[in-house]
Amino acid sequence: MENKTQTEIQAETQTEAKTIRCLNCGKEFEGDFCPKCGQDAKTGRFTLRLIWENLITAIFGSYGGIWFTIKSMFTCPGKMMVEILGGKRRKYFSPFPMLLLVLTIFILVYSITGSRDYVQKAETAVEASKDSDDQVKYVAKKTISDALHFYNDNYTLCYLLTLPLLAIAARACFGRQNRKRYNGAEYIILLVYASVFVILYRILMSLAYLVSPDVSHKMIRALPLIIILAITACFGKAMGFGIGKTFLRSVLTFALYFLMIISLGFIALIITTLIQTGL
Repeated sequence: MENKTQTEIQAETQTEAKTIRCLNCGKEFEGDFCPKCGQDAKTGRFTLRLIWENLITAIFGSYGGIWFTIKSMFTCPGKMMVEILGGKRRKYFSPFPMLLLVLTIFILVYSITGSRDYVQKAETAVEASKDSDDQVKYVAKKTISDALHFYNDNYTLCYLLTLPLLAIAARACFGRQNRKRYNGAEYIILLVYASVFVILYRILMSLAYLVSPDVSHKMIRALPLIIILAITACFGKAMGFGIGKTFLRSVLTFALYFLMIISLGFIALIITTLIQTGL
């Protein structure tokens, strides 16, 4: 009886030793992760080693790593999108943090490489035509030039504001069956990953400016095709279409999106011109 009691006491002591209080939510638990908030049981003070390990894991980790996600986007985008929409998300980097990361890299590269010079050249050309054009024509040109300048200087804001329009266009072009199958938010997720493709291309385009400005400017002309190919890669398998049908619907999606942007821009141009000319 005494030995049994001793064993029970020892078991209780071991149980108590395994109990951990979560530093995030305060829940007591046993195991490697808090069942309430999911924080790691080994969470402690920050150290240089911990920061380095977290950085390496975030970039190269096979679960949630940036490099793994980008590699999957280029090698098996269809499978990746199906898994993400199906709930298998832990091994992929979250869409919006990834979008903001590549947008930040793009803005830095775009600013440092000087690839924004073509916008400044367009502004110079508009100013040179100030005396030769009538007032209404000049104001129209100036408004378009200012819009281009604003778009390039505020690319992240402009993109995020128009992303819902792209989602509306995609929902309209990929059929009624898929509108029932996926909601608007799921379309946005697919488009966010497609946008990462496009922004990576724009980063490459800006880097090409360092080698040859002419090559960089020619790459700009291919941007609509890159957008269409990115949508095709991300939507095909998830929507259940073949490559050809997906490509065609991606073309229609981009055309409808572009038409909506042009329409809104045209309305804004008319209002601005009327205000500035006092008509």
